[in-house]
Amino acid sequence: MDRRSQDLPKVQLKGQLKVGETASYSALYIITQSAVDAGGLSNQASATASSPGNSNDVSDLSDDGDDTDDNTTDDPTVTSITVSSSIEVTKTAAITDNGGDGNTGAGDIINYTITVENKGNVTLSGLTLVDTLTDGSGGSLTLTNGPSFSSTTLGSSPGTLKPDEVATYSGYYIISANAALTSSINNSVLARASSPGQTNNVTDTSDDGDDSDGNTEDDVTVVDITPLPEIETTKTATTIDNNSNGIVDLGDTIVYTITVENKGNTSLSSLTLVDTLSDGRGGSLALTSGPTFTSASAGSSQGTLTLGETATYTASYVVNVVLLREQGLFQIRLLLRHHLQGTLMM
Repeated sequence: MDRRSQDLPKVQLKGQLKVGETASYSALYIITQSAVDAGGLSNQASATASSPGNSNDVSDLSDDGDDTDDNTTDDPTVTSITVSSSIEVTKTAAITDNGGDGNTGAGDIINYTITVENKGNVTLSGLTLVDTLTDGSGGSLTLTNGPSFSSTTLGSSPGTLKPDEVATYSGYYIISANAALTSSINNSVLARASSPGQTNNVTDTSDDGDDSDGNTEDDVTVVDITPLPEIETTKTATTIDNNSNGIVDLGDTIVYTITVENKGNTSLSSLTLVDTLSDGRGGSLALTSGPTFTSASAGSSQGTLTLGETATYTASYVVNVVLLREQGLFQIRLLLRHHLQGTLMM
């Protein structure tokens, strides 16, 4: 059965027709949403008359007057309606500052509002949402709650949208400690719905509702975590007993290993080291070599640290005769002091 077939009111009209005479009738039908959803209308009139001495012996079904469709007799008059089906999804975010510190970070709540609008001219059904939440490093997260249906502007039940109707959903995410160590929380939602006679043929990915960023459609809703830069520097020392006499003395080498770890939630650049070496009496000394950059755990170049990355440097000092004269042979191990200061720029 053609989806455009509609149960329209039947009207009976009585009259007389002389030989060769034509009678004209008119009717109208106001298009309903169900007719639009069906894609159009099919209409046909049945005429019945009686010849002299007979009853209802003359009849005919209407033709649409268009013989170019290869149907030259008694075909219904079909009115097609152009069907358009589309939805528009918007997701916005608002922050609840549970910590009360004015920063966005661990323990704070991101409240999401999702609106799905039927921008087409047919009723949509089977509306579903697929939510994607990640941290600033691309790690997968899960909403603490939702998305949950809230309301529709025209009163449809969840999953159904009439033309121009807007459905609203809500959800929230409590920022975890690990997620707070990244630069942002990123969220988007994919909406799917079905137009009449189709399945999941109408889709849209959410926009953040902010066109001032130059991205006017389908951009991820981003909540920036407040930058909290922090580094931790560690220096260890090992001694090379170059003369193999079992003590630290003239010509032995002290090898320093320096690690600088990014402990904050933002990438760092322009990392520099300022090294201070002194003897036990506070006298200034100079490293024999270094500090020299060796490697970075995530492959960054010298001076840059991504989230959680550790850079390693090495340096060395060869015990010389001046130090021996000033400190005495057995005091070297105890009196040699080393201080390292690290600086960075965000």
